[in-house]
Amino acid sequence: MLAEAVRIPRFALVPAAAGAVLALAGCAGGAQEPGPAPSTEQAALAEEELSGASGAQPPGELEQGEVPEERPELDEDELPDEPADDAPLSERIAFEALEKISSFAMTADPDAEYTCPDIAGEEGESATCTVTFMGEEFDYSVDIESSGFIVQYQQDMPEGPVVREAVQEQLRYRTGAEKVLCDMDEVVRAAPEAEVEDATCFYDDGGEVRRTGVSVGTYGVPEFDDA
Repeated sequence: MLAEAVRIPRFALVPAAAGAVLALAGCAGGAQEPGPAPSTEQAALAEEELSGASGAQPPGELEQGEVPEERPELDEDELPDEPADDAPLSERIAFEALEKISSFAMTADPDAEYTCPDIAGEEGESATCTVTFMGEEFDYSVDIESSGFIVQYQQDMPEGPVVREAVQEQLRYRTGAEKVLCDMDEVVRAAPEAEVEDATCFYDDGGEVRRTGVSVGTYGVPEFDDA
């Protein structure tokens, strides 16, 4: 009978390839007629884009909420019961996958489904488990490194769920603002230590609306560019 597995965390980091393209404008000889002066509105928009944070216009009204006293995180009491120590290895790893995915999202999904193929726990064995969280499927892979009384394995979670409501709660905690709004789908996918694409948040800063981008750390905690 296999004892509880020894878990060696390893999150797959997907580095974003960042490249800068510089447009070089050739200068033709002779004097050139100056273009029309930008309007006041154009100048204001250009200044807003340069500042990137203040004077931003959210796509809707900011949502009111209490500022959390402590950093929001997953309430593990909302997860299903953990399998017993003598449960099949595949069941225990499937639950671990659910726990890691839920922790990344900082919230629980009562309708989440989690499953692994049969895992014998033999050295060199690999398996990919699947967690369906808020309608999205996420992979959780394991590679068995050694077997016996103790099973050691590496784990790999390429992407995790980023939940809009959880991000807003984290933004309230980070900024102390009661009024916030994150312009994003209810749940999106993101790799650990990567920017969350198509997600922009807004918050009230003493009567002025500020804008910030969103990224996630290794374990899913949201990070904000300008907060």
